[in-house]
Amino acid sequence: MKHMFGFMLIVIFILSVQPANGQDRWVIGAGSAYQIPIGGLQDRFLPAFSTQVSAGRSANEYWYWEVRGEYLVFDRENVERISQDTLVLADSISMDLELFGLGIEGRYHFFGRQGKGIINPYLGLSAGMYRWFAERAAYNHEGLSVPEFKQRDWSAGLGFGFGNEFLFLPFLSLSLDVRYHIVIGELWPTLSLGMESVGGFQTIVASTRLRIYF
Repeated sequence: MKHMFGFMLIVIFILSVQPANGQDRWVIGAGSAYQIPIGGLQDRFLPAFSTQVSAGRSANEYWYWEVRGEYLVFDRENVERISQDTLVLADSISMDLELFGLGIEGRYHFFGRQGKGIINPYLGLSAGMYRWFAERAAYNHEGLSVPEFKQRDWSAGLGFGFGNEFLFLPFLSLSLDVRYHIVIGELWPTLSLGMESVGGFQTIVASTRLRIYF
């Protein structure tokens, strides 16, 4: 918990020191993202949806900074990949990876926050802390007995990508973006099943978010 508390102090400081000006705007948002595992993570799980909420303010004409909360759980095993790489039948292995994240997200709008009509492309950057939990149920097969596996930890996360914000009204928009994201954690190996460790939870993230400005 102290990791998250320290990170929140940094986030509050960054948002509070932005210079006040007549162009300041606050924003709140909510949305969903389709998270596609890559690297070692795709050997264990299929894609999953995450939920995101955010709130922040403008720094100037081009930059927005937001605090973002996120919840994600991978609970569908990649049966085909596990069956190829492990010593057992994957349909009898039950495992999941659950993540709670809190971080800061920056958007740099190339044409300014008003964009050009509905065209308003931006560069997105994010960093945060994640509390995650990994579990695998106990397994027995042909004399092979593997106890249940539980792992939990705090890890940093980083992401970057590009998107476009569609401004339907001066106070309402819909953002679509694609990003690369990594949570710097590690899933330990299960050698008795032939499962190697996963170093870094890497995903390609396609997200959409509705935002309200005031």
